[in-house]
Amino acid sequence: MKIRKFKYLVLVVLVVAVGFLIFRAYLDRPPAGPVFSVMTHNIGSQPDLVPTTEEIAEVIRRNVVPDVLLIQEAPWKVKMKDLAELLGFDHYVTGREMSPMSNLAILSDWPLTNPETLRFPSTYMKPTALCAEAEIDGNKVLFCTMHLETLNPQLGGLQAAGDERPAAIFQIVKDEFLNETNHSRHVKQFLDWIGPKKFDEIIIGGDFNTFPLSKPIRLMTNHFKDALWPSLDYFRGTYLRFNLPLPIKPRIDFLFHSNGLYPIEARIVRESAGDHYPIQTNFILASPEKP
Repeated sequence: MKIRKFKYLVLVVLVVAVGFLIFRAYLDRPPAGPVFSVMTHNIGSQPDLVPTTEEIAEVIRRNVVPDVLLIQEAPWKVKMKDLAELLGFDHYVTGREMSPMSNLAILSDWPLTNPETLRFPSTYMKPTALCAEAEIDGNKVLFCTMHLETLNPQLGGLQAAGDERPAAIFQIVKDEFLNETNHSRHVKQFLDWIGPKKFDEIIIGGDFNTFPLSKPIRLMTNHFKDALWPSLDYFRGTYLRFNLPLPIKPRIDFLFHSNGLYPIEARIVRESAGDHYPIQTNFILASPEKP
């Protein structure tokens, strides 16, 4: 009964959201300003799927190389120096140089300065954020790439849970939506860490391993905007191997931005060399150019 009610609730939310999208698209007008593109991409890998540097670069090239690329879960055999050269990036920072076992990276057309990492406490994996600064048209912009811990410990046991699986999935969704979890704790830690920093604009991309409207995502959207809202891609999944019985496949990858940035042509790229789809967005920098 609970699962059926949840499906009806999801359907109602979708109908209301689509109506809002139509209304918003009719009224919205983009501001003037320089345009640059950002892609966030959890490359990921499975024992049967470990993409090469060349395969990753080819997929990104086919979908337009962004000005800034935020990477998570890069396979260890993929060297960021090689990927940057293949894609034509002049600058990059990698978490591997600052934090043990980090597989995060930022590749950029602009010089990246003051890189920092933030580790989140976890007994399952090593969730981390990597941030670096760039100057765009006189504006100081902070770019962050994040990877929060997966739900594999909970979801793994559901693969053979039989009749108990729907109830267990419902409990995980309920916890993520209402309760304090590692995801929400880590987001709070990140927001406390980034709060005192002074930047004109901020862009944060990554694999949050939770779904839209969950408590951790609501915490993020209290401070930043989701680049995919409003669009139909807001409701589409980004993890290719999600096979649990839910009414829709949840999106677990996000691209957030501060108020002085206006997203246009935000979309989920429906191609990947790994097991996640990237999110790519063109941003209009609406902040005034500095003298």
